[in-house]
Amino acid sequence: MEPYPKLNGLLIMRYDQIHFDGDKELQEAMAKHRGVVAVRLEEEHMTAFVLGRDNATVAELGKKWWECKEKVREGLIYWVD
Repeated sequence: MEPYPKLNGLLIMRYDQIHFDGDKELQEAMAKHRGVVAVRLEEEHMTAFVLGRDNATVAELGKKWWECKEKVREGLIYWVD
């Protein structure tokens, strides 16, 4: 994955398929928005989460994130209401 050379995990799911224990920031974002893209950086590794209420939202966010040209940063990257 050329744009994201440190990407070692990518989770693409609907909200009803996932439960995060202890990730309060991501849980709050999921409660507030129809869909979110979040990135977690740990040393040399990056994990991305593309999560939405339905398949169409997940697809929309995945495309939007993949086409992004900005430098990868940690935290909530995109969301749709």
